[in-house]
Amino acid sequence: MLYCITDSIVEIFTNALAINGIPNIFLYYILVWIETFVLLFFFDSVSATIRKIPLIWLFLSVYLILFLIWLFLDNSKSLSPFSGIFQGLLIFVLGLISFNDELQTPKHADILREPFFWFVASLILYYGCSSIVLIGAKIFAVDKEVFNYIWNYQNILSILKNIMITLGFMLSRK
Repeated sequence: MLYCITDSIVEIFTNALAINGIPNIFLYYILVWIETFVLLFFFDSVSATIRKIPLIWLFLSVYLILFLIWLFLDNSKSLSPFSGIFQGLLIFVLGLISFNDELQTPKHADILREPFFWFVASLILYYGCSSIVLIGAKIFAVDKEVFNYIWNYQNILSILKNIMITLGFMLSRK
């Protein structure tokens, strides 16, 4: 729930700034940082394996340092995808670890009827594929038009993620 609220608030501010012609790239970096921490705590709460990883706090420290370096060294008018790629790969791996935990000791008789499945599957799909899209954007985007074309695929992935999360919320009400 916190993840969805954070995403919505940042999206509203990003669009408001864009409409007024104000650069909003810094919000992307803030969103990546906040999303990462929210999702790390989510995975920590649902996965016994992730809870046992003592290096998760070391990672958080390194991630915060790298994030701040990218934030301050990057041009605020252009998007550097490294933070998003790193975040995407991390969330993708944590999602796979969570699914592995569920397969090792199933907590649900029919996993397709469980919100957990839809939440984690949406994160795996979105962050795994978004990392590939961002890598492609970094490699192939020679100009802004090509970058925008590639970025549109990320928007499609975001819509799919939101549909899956909505399905998870609908199942949690039953």
